[in-house]
Amino acid sequence: MKVHALIVVLGYQSFVPVSNSLIDMYGKCLNPSGARKVFDEMNGRNEVTWCSLIYAYTKSGQFASAHEVFHNMPKRVEIAWNTMIAGYAHHGEVEVCFELFREMQESPYQPDQWTLSSLMNACAESLETIYGCLMHGFIIKSGWESAAEIRTQF
Repeated sequence: MKVHALIVVLGYQSFVPVSNSLIDMYGKCLNPSGARKVFDEMNGRNEVTWCSLIYAYTKSGQFASAHEVFHNMPKRVEIAWNTMIAGYAHHGEVEVCFELFREMQESPYQPDQWTLSSLMNACAESLETIYGCLMHGFIIKSGWESAAEIRTQF
């Protein structure tokens, strides 16, 4: 891509935010191999770097690679969990969404409105109404029923 070439020519590829933006760009262009190349060439990485690569893989449906990155993260932050759940939800993998949801609840991170919104989207795509009922009950029990992001899913 011309943008990437320009960044290299100008010498900005060593700046983590610039490389993170490149990874994000490749993800949005459904080019996870380009995102991985930038990731592999980086000297330093932060949480955004890891999450951007997960996004690149989930956006293109390459879940084995996304899972590998997710499990190799030095620290699994909330947005990484949400990116994985949203990616699987987008591709109709409801059961995997709920498996990740259970794992997230056992981690130091708890579901937020974005997690619950993604799960509700997954439930809407499922023919199994039990998932929607489970989520509805969880949302009410956990006090999230007033969140606007979640209310629009009902």
